[in-house]
Amino acid sequence: GAYVARAHRDLITEITGRTFTEAVFTGGAGQGRLWPQIMADVLGVPVHVPVVTESSALGTAAAAGVGIGWFPSLTEVPGLGARARTLTPDPAAVAAYDRAYPAWQNIYRHQLAISEAGVERPLWRAAGAGVA
Repeated sequence: GAYVARAHRDLITEITGRTFTEAVFTGGAGQGRLWPQIMADVLGVPVHVPVVTESSALGTAAAAGVGIGWFPSLTEVPGLGARARTLTPDPAAVAAYDRAYPAWQNIYRHQLAISEAGVERPLWRAAGAGVA
């Protein structure tokens, strides 16, 4: 999971030229301490955990509030960006994850090839993927 996020981040950087100096970790796993710290270490940037980790529900409610006129804009919704905590990367862990990342990339490429060849079924596939 964390290396996949790193690969996606790297792809976005490659395409856009933009680099990331921080990340926000939402969802149920954001309530714990282990996964956000692993993400900080794998990505090598501070990871912020918002007060409300269920970002989809909060964003939908905030957009609805703007839509019905309760708030003039999303930037003016109280507490929308409030952070509960920030986890900073541990330099030793960052170095260890950096050393292991090329091996993961190689394994991941082979795993994708096996899946695409139909030898195994993927655990998840994007909607519409593989549809002719």
